[in-house]
Amino acid sequence: MSSVGRVGAPIHLIYMLLDKNSSQKFFLPKNPEVVNPMPGTLVNSEAVGKGFEFYLIAQQSRKGAVKPTFYRVIYSDSALEEGLLEELIFAQCFNYMNWLGSIKVPAVMQYAKKLGTLVGTQVQQKSVDDMKNQLYFI
Repeated sequence: MSSVGRVGAPIHLIYMLLDKNSSQKFFLPKNPEVVNPMPGTLVNSEAVGKGFEFYLIAQQSRKGAVKPTFYRVIYSDSALEEGLLEELIFAQCFNYMNWLGSIKVPAVMQYAKKLGTLVGTQVQQKSVDDMKNQLYFI
């Protein structure tokens, strides 16, 4: 196994799929109407399958019904417990630069999407060596 950081520390992998365009909607009953769930709401039973799957509402909706993001772990060799992984994912929704509050998906996923879009549409040449260690795509 490879190691990162200290010598002998193994690398663990968690492969996840996420669907931010889920058709599922969740509401809370509040007399006399229903309201959107609060940010941080996690649904990991009843509405999901038998595997490690869950819905997470990370952002607040000011208008209309909030759409949860669906997560499915397809491979994990990590000893990280389900609850800790769900908390880590929710915390990552607050780590997007220059944005106060949370976003719908973890920041690393948003950065990957932005970088993929930039490279696919704008970059037609080799990158400049000075830019390799900068987050110029943000």
